[in-house]
Amino acid sequence: MLNYGDEKSVKNLFDPVGINNVADIFYKQIAKK
Repeated sequence: MLNYGDEKSVKNLFDPVGINNVADIFYKQIAKK
């Protein structure tokens, strides 16, 4: 499980790809578990 401290790093990697929204959904799913 990823730490939320790594969330910004992951989103920064996803941002240039244009799937930042996918990253948000992905982390929301993790938060529910």
